[in-house]
Amino acid sequence: MRNILAPIKFVLFIPLISLIVLLLNTKQVVAAAVSWTGVSGNWETAGSWSSGSLPTANDDVTINSNVTVSITGSQASYIINSLTLGNGTTTPTLNFGFDAVSTNKPLTIDDGNFTAYANTIITHTVATTSGIVGRINILVSTGNFTLNGTINVNNKGKIL
Repeated sequence: MRNILAPIKFVLFIPLISLIVLLLNTKQVVAAAVSWTGVSGNWETAGSWSSGSLPTANDDVTINSNVTVSITGSQASYIINSLTLGNGTTTPTLNFGFDAVSTNKPLTIDDGNFTAYANTIITHTVATTSGIVGRINILVSTGNFTLNGTINVNNKGKIL
Protein backbone atom coordinates (compact mmCIF):
# COMPACT_ATOMS: atom_id res chain seq x y z
CA MET A 1 0.00 0.00 0.00
CA ARG A 2 1.33 3.39 -0.96
CA ASN A 3 1.72 6.16 1.69
CA ILE A 4 -0.05 9.19 0.24
CA LEU A 5 1.08 11.47 3.10
CA ALA A 6 4.83 11.13 2.32
CA PRO A 7 4.89 13.90 -0.34
CA ILE A 8 2.96 16.26 1.98
CA LYS A 9 5.39 15.69 4.84
CA PHE A 10 8.31 16.43 2.52
CA VAL A 11 6.68 19.66 1.26
CA LEU A 12 6.11 20.86 4.84
CA PHE A 13 9.63 19.90 5.87
CA ILE A 14 11.42 22.18 3.35
CA PRO A 15 9.88 25.49 4.63
CA LEU A 16 10.64 24.44 8.20
CA ILE A 17 14.32 23.88 7.39
CA SER A 18 14.41 27.23 5.52
CA LEU A 19 12.97 29.03 8.55
CA ILE A 20 15.53 27.48 10.89
CA VAL A 21 18.42 28.45 8.59
CA LEU A 22 17.07 32.01 8.34
CA LEU A 23 16.80 32.36 12.12
CA LEU A 24 20.32 31.04 12.65
CA ASN A 25 21.74 33.55 10.17
CA THR A 26 19.95 36.57 11.66
CA LYS A 27 22.44 38.94 13.29
CA GLN A 28 21.41 41.06 16.23
CA VAL A 29 22.70 44.64 16.18
CA VAL A 30 24.48 45.41 19.43
CA ALA A 31 25.31 48.96 20.44
CA ALA A 32 29.01 49.83 20.36
CA ALA A 33 30.71 51.78 23.14
CA VAL A 34 32.11 55.06 21.77
CA SER A 35 33.85 57.61 23.96
CA TRP A 36 35.24 61.11 23.50
CA THR A 37 39.04 60.92 23.49
CA GLY A 38 39.93 64.39 22.25
CA VAL A 39 40.39 67.79 23.82
CA SER A 40 37.58 70.36 23.77
CA GLY A 41 36.16 70.62 20.27
CA ASN A 42 33.31 69.87 17.89
CA TRP A 43 31.11 66.76 18.08
CA GLU A 44 31.62 66.45 14.32
CA THR A 45 35.39 65.84 14.62
CA ALA A 46 35.65 62.11 13.86
CA GLY A 47 39.19 61.83 15.23
CA SER A 48 38.03 62.87 18.70
CA TRP A 49 35.95 59.70 19.10
CA SER A 50 37.38 56.32 20.16
CA SER A 51 35.85 54.71 17.06
CA GLY A 52 37.55 57.20 14.72
CA SER A 53 34.15 58.10 13.26
CA LEU A 54 31.10 60.07 14.32
CA PRO A 55 28.66 58.33 16.67
CA THR A 56 25.63 56.68 15.06
CA ALA A 57 22.27 55.30 16.15
CA ASN A 58 24.02 52.04 17.13
CA ASP A 59 26.45 53.69 19.57
CA ASP A 60 26.46 54.10 23.34
CA VAL A 61 28.27 57.43 23.69
CA THR A 62 30.29 58.57 26.74
CA ILE A 63 31.87 61.96 27.32
CA ASN A 64 33.80 61.47 30.53
CA SER A 65 36.54 64.10 30.71
CA ASN A 66 36.93 67.78 31.54
CA VAL A 67 36.14 69.03 28.03
CA THR A 68 33.55 71.05 26.15
CA VAL A 69 32.01 69.22 23.21
CA SER A 70 30.09 71.52 20.88
CA ILE A 71 27.45 70.25 18.50
CA THR A 72 27.63 72.60 15.49
CA GLY A 73 24.57 71.51 13.51
CA SER A 74 26.53 70.60 10.38
CA GLN A 75 25.23 67.00 10.36
CA ALA A 76 21.88 66.02 8.84
CA SER A 77 20.91 64.41 12.17
CA TYR A 78 22.29 63.51 15.58
CA ILE A 79 20.95 60.08 16.53
CA ILE A 80 22.73 57.82 19.02
CA ASN A 81 21.69 54.84 21.12
CA SER A 82 22.55 56.36 24.52
CA LEU A 83 24.56 59.17 26.08
CA THR A 84 26.44 59.35 29.38
CA LEU A 85 27.99 62.65 30.42
CA GLY A 86 30.58 62.51 33.21
CA ASN A 87 30.95 60.15 36.13
CA GLY A 88 30.45 62.46 39.11
CA THR A 89 34.07 63.61 39.31
CA THR A 90 34.72 64.94 35.79
CA THR A 91 33.21 68.16 34.39
CA PRO A 92 32.13 67.64 30.79
CA THR A 93 30.17 70.36 29.01
CA LEU A 94 27.82 69.64 26.11
CA ASN A 95 27.25 72.82 24.12
CA PHE A 96 24.62 73.35 21.43
CA GLY A 97 26.35 75.74 19.02
CA PHE A 98 23.32 76.02 16.74
CA ASP A 99 19.56 76.40 17.04
CA ALA A 100 18.57 72.74 17.43
CA VAL A 101 14.90 73.72 17.78
CA SER A 102 14.20 75.71 14.60
CA THR A 103 16.44 73.42 12.50
CA ASN A 104 14.62 70.36 13.89
CA LYS A 105 17.92 68.60 14.61
CA PRO A 106 17.60 67.37 18.18
CA LEU A 107 20.25 65.21 19.80
CA THR A 108 18.18 62.03 19.71
CA ILE A 109 18.71 59.18 22.15
CA ASP A 110 17.01 56.48 20.12
CA ASP A 111 16.79 53.36 22.26
CA GLY A 112 18.88 53.86 25.41
CA ASN A 113 19.22 56.29 28.29
CA PHE A 114 20.49 59.84 28.67
CA THR A 115 22.48 60.20 31.90
CA ALA A 116 24.21 63.40 33.03
CA TYR A 117 26.15 62.98 36.28
CA ALA A 118 26.93 65.69 38.84
CA ASN A 119 29.28 68.43 37.55
CA THR A 120 27.98 68.00 33.98
CA ILE A 121 26.92 71.16 32.16
CA ILE A 122 24.54 71.32 29.21
CA THR A 123 24.44 74.74 27.60
CA HIS A 124 24.17 76.63 24.32
CA THR A 125 26.10 79.33 22.50
CA VAL A 126 25.30 82.87 23.59
CA ALA A 127 22.73 84.73 21.49
CA THR A 128 23.84 87.80 19.60
CA THR A 129 22.01 91.00 18.78
CA SER A 130 21.25 89.55 15.35
CA GLY A 131 19.33 86.57 16.73
CA ILE A 132 19.39 83.17 18.33
CA VAL A 133 22.64 81.27 17.93
CA GLY A 134 22.08 78.16 20.02
CA ARG A 135 19.12 76.35 21.55
CA ILE A 136 19.16 73.02 23.36
CA ASN A 137 17.02 70.17 22.01
CA ILE A 138 17.46 66.65 23.42
CA LEU A 139 14.92 63.96 22.54
CA VAL A 140 14.89 60.67 24.46
CA SER A 141 12.74 58.29 22.40
CA THR A 142 12.30 55.28 24.69
CA GLY A 143 14.82 55.38 27.55
CA ASN A 144 15.24 57.42 30.72
CA PHE A 145 16.43 61.02 31.06
CA THR A 146 18.51 61.38 34.24
CA LEU A 147 19.97 64.80 34.98
CA ASN A 148 22.22 65.17 38.01
CA GLY A 149 24.17 67.99 36.38
CA THR A 150 23.14 71.48 35.26
CA ILE A 151 21.39 72.98 32.29
CA ASN A 152 22.99 76.42 32.16
CA VAL A 153 21.34 79.17 30.14
CA ASN A 154 22.36 82.04 32.46
CA ASN A 155 23.35 85.18 30.55
CA LYS A 156 22.80 83.36 27.26
CA GLY A 157 19.61 85.11 26.12
CA LYS A 158 18.97 87.99 23.81
CA ILE A 159 17.00 91.11 24.67
CA LEU A 160 14.53 91.94 21.91
